[in-house]
Amino acid sequence: MIAALAIGFGVLALVFWAEAHGRAHERRTILDKMLQLEREVNSYRKKDAMKMLAVVLMVGLLAGCAPFNPASMSPEQLAAFAKIKDATVTCIIANTPYGKGSGLYINLDKGVLTSGTVTIDDACKTTISNSAAPKP
Repeated sequence: MIAALAIGFGVLALVFWAEAHGRAHERRTILDKMLQLEREVNSYRKKDAMKMLAVVLMVGLLAGCAPFNPASMSPEQLAAFAKIKDATVTCIIANTPYGKGSGLYINLDKGVLTSGTVTIDDACKTTISNSAAPKP
């Protein structure tokens, strides 16, 4: 009787183990399919990102393709262009592990600063002061 009971429990344990093993196998199969789908989605995302980058690069390269050609400008356009007086300041601050670094680029057209100063502080605040030109 004990032997039959032990065999019955053994068979029952084997059935439960097979069922649990089958569910674990199903879970692994589903997980593998999910991982495969995730890889495919990431692959499409990378392809889409590369396409978008290519489009942006092409637009950037083609924007402003017409070179500046003073020979093709009318005299009125040249006179208006000569009157433009710009001042451009670009300042970049980089805080690195080695310390703070800054880079500065100033473009002053002729006539913007006749006699004066350009002052730049640590926060890249730029002040262009143009004092009155000295009288001869």
